[in-house]
Amino acid sequence: MAVLLLPVSLIAEEFWASTPSEISAALQQVQPGDTITMTNGIWTNAEILFKANGAEGDSILLRAETPGRVLLNGSSRLRIAGNYLIVSGCDRIRYAEPRRPLVGRPRRQPVPLHARPQQPELFAADDDELLRPERSHAL
Repeated sequence: MAVLLLPVSLIAEEFWASTPSEISAALQQVQPGDTITMTNGIWTNAEILFKANGAEGDSILLRAETPGRVLLNGSSRLRIAGNYLIVSGCDRIRYAEPRRPLVGRPRRQPVPLHARPQQPELFAADDDELLRPERSHAL
């Protein structure tokens, strides 16, 4: 009889979150290769700090349950800090107050987020704070 022994760290886990505090709790447990899934809906005034460290070839993923169905609303902020992190499907923000004019796009409408995986230093927060996650990107 053959027995297969795998270290627990090789089994990726999925954590589900419907509030920022549930994301924070999941971040206390995540390991490289794990996924945190944000439930569909409107996340109002959500302060999310995606701070973790994945590993090369084993990123940590923060994703929407359904791409485009997670809306960050009001004064919500999604900040990224760490290495080998991926944000996927959380690509809509509706700003509460305009801070600067945005030509051709009212700030009160959903705005898609854009990031270039080949240039992760191009994450810029709305308040001019430049976020520089190394080896992390949004899809």
